[in-house]
Amino acid sequence: MLFRSTGITNVSVTQLSDRIYRISFPPQTADGTYSLGVGPNITDAAGNLTQLDQDGDGNAGEAVDDVFHTSFTLDSTPPSIAGAYALQNGTWVGVTFSEAIAPVWATNVANYSVNSTTPIRAVLQTNGFQVALQVSALAGVNFPLGVTGLTDPLGNQTNLTFTGTILSLSATDIGSAGSD
Repeated sequence: MLFRSTGITNVSVTQLSDRIYRISFPPQTADGTYSLGVGPNITDAAGNLTQLDQDGDGNAGEAVDDVFHTSFTLDSTPPSIAGAYALQNGTWVGVTFSEAIAPVWATNVANYSVNSTTPIRAVLQTNGFQVALQVSALAGVNFPLGVTGLTDPLGNQTNLTFTGTILSLSATDIGSAGSD
């Protein structure tokens, strides 16, 4: 069998069953996407299969077309807060995180502190990395935001504090009633 990866040589290949193998690599610490290629010279235990026909064209063993390719991502970096905003006297704070966060963590109000109080409600948005927090009306220019145990779907965790911004609104005519 031929195993290729992004600049990393495999340490061992262990057959777990007639169709399942475990490929071991040295421990990796660099976050990023890694790619893996298997083939084209694959031999089964009985010696019946000698080359892979990954593309199914009947020509087994082609160096490019008959290699199985896959990739995986290593992520050991916890999410961070990219921004937090509220409207003057508003009762909702929008928080944007640097990456998707764990849904169970995101919707637990006990994980947040806005102006030193726990929000009334936390709603994870469908994109997975934004949360709307229902709070008491906010006034001023900024507000302190704290998060405890901020967790992404891979289990990376952190505690953070952040200064959110309160946006003001001003009355402005945008046209004439009934004519625009």
